[in-house]
Amino acid sequence: MPPSPDKQHSPTGHTPGIASQPSRPYPRAPRVYHESHIRITRDMVFDRIYFLLADNLPTRWIQNREALVHLTKSMANVVIRSGQYGDFGPHGLSSLTQISVYIGHEGIYHYMCLAVHPSYGDVRVIFRGDLCEREGQDPIIHHEAMALCRTGFDRAADRLHADIISRIPWNRSAN
Repeated sequence: MPPSPDKQHSPTGHTPGIASQPSRPYPRAPRVYHESHIRITRDMVFDRIYFLLADNLPTRWIQNREALVHLTKSMANVVIRSGQYGDFGPHGLSSLTQISVYIGHEGIYHYMCLAVHPSYGDVRVIFRGDLCEREGQDPIIHHEAMALCRTGFDRAADRLHADIISRIPWNRSAN
């Protein structure tokens, strides 16, 4: 039996420690995908990333569905292009659970990221939050440090969303 996504290791050797949050309203009926699918579709990747972002970003992102959809599309496109370029090995993704949110670290600093842990090759970070540090505390163990990582993830999401909006043609003509 393959390890559950909660038991997979992040690129830094930490076990992902994202505590589950109370479920939030989803703007449409969620799709249930069974792992028996032979082919993972664009919609399946989108839905997986949407759920992960909805669970790990503040509630205001759920209340602004359009913004969350922009982020999700951007990240889903990165995952799909990476798979097309062979970044996930010769067979690509074999399961949607290979896309997850992890805690990584650079020296004494930590960050929350959306990453792909393929069956073959290294973990590929798709989107990374800001670095954070709290007196050497590990976010997997200390809630305050995890809150800082979540805040860094939210700040990076704000910047990505602003960048996405600035590139939309209709937005330029309004200025």
